[in-house]
Amino acid sequence: MDFDELKQQAIRIHDRYDGLNRRERGRVWTRTEFVLGFMGDVGDLAELVMAEECFADPAR
Repeated sequence: MDFDELKQQAIRIHDRYDGLNRRERGRVWTRTEFVLGFMGDVGDLAELVMAEECFADPAR
């Protein structure tokens, strides 16, 4: 997959989340909410990696 294909896939996923949020919450996420959600996901992933490498407690 080249960069343009990845970009188009990301746009499709974003559009689907917009549709889900419109249906469930009546609005789409702001850019700020989107970035904060992404950062939370990155933090969760980092915690799992650290737990796998024995640097953190996964039950925290």
